[in-house]
Amino acid sequence: MQRTGLSRRLDQHGRRSGLAVGLSMALATALLVGVFVTIWGQVDPLLSDFVAAEIEPTATQVRAQVAAVTPADGAPDDGTGANAGAGPTATPVPPTATVPPPPTQTPPPTATREAFVATRESNPNESVNLRAEPSQAAGVDVLTVLPPATPLRPLGPRETDSAGGVWIRVETEDGDEGWVLEIATVEIAPQPPT
Repeated sequence: MQRTGLSRRLDQHGRRSGLAVGLSMALATALLVGVFVTIWGQVDPLLSDFVAAEIEPTATQVRAQVAAVTPADGAPDDGTGANAGAGPTATPVPPTATVPPPPTQTPPPTATREAFVATRESNPNESVNLRAEPSQAAGVDVLTVLPPATPLRPLGPRETDSAGGVWIRVETEDGDEGWVLEIATVEIAPQPPT
């Protein structure tokens, strides 16, 4: 069967239509992704104090993690326990004469911290960022992420940022101090520490 000129023209028209539909779908998808990214960039700073942020571990936390994984003898631990006692410090140590410990001296008294009484708590449903300054600006450090319903003690007057957000300077039961958005906290009856 021989193809007619009309049949070939219809095939060409079908291919062009399919290509146009595919290109328009790709363009619409790219446009929607661009709009989403733009909206997310505008909304993210407003939501960042309600969503846990990744925090770089401090040097003290890293040392504590390393100490928890390294055995006391200094030999690397492979997790099997096979090398327990192996390593440079595993050689027997000859017994020595016991020396009495030096007398202990009582340190001078230090100022006691006033009792922690919580009158607020962080959002009971979500984690909240504890910030170094009363701002959600890009350069402001997140000191820690407070778990839901963390007891808080306000430390001073409220401050309002340039975007109209009201901030409270607070202290946690662990002694961490920083700023949280007032709307990310709930007022509670005064609760002494447990």
